[in-house]
Amino acid sequence: MDLDDLRRDMLTQRGTIRKMRLGIELNKEKDTAKLKIERRQLARMETIYTEMMKKVPVQKPVKAEKKPTKKKEALRKPKTGRTVPASR
Repeated sequence: MDLDDLRRDMLTQRGTIRKMRLGIELNKEKDTAKLKIERRQLARMETIYTEMMKKVPVQKPVKAEKKPTKKKEALRKPKTGRTVPASR
């Protein structure tokens, strides 16, 4: 089972839980223990999904080297070969 199948099953399970909860509130559903079982099954699916996501390697974006812009180069003072005379 891959991540997409598991995600799809989780969505289906959530829909089932919603319907059961509504049925219980409207007194159409008498078996509240079944809701508890379905909620635990969803929790199991979510745990498996989280574990599978941790195993998938995440690629970090590669940072590009910063190149000086023309604007910064223009603001720099040109270096000269002159030395500053020693103070007396």
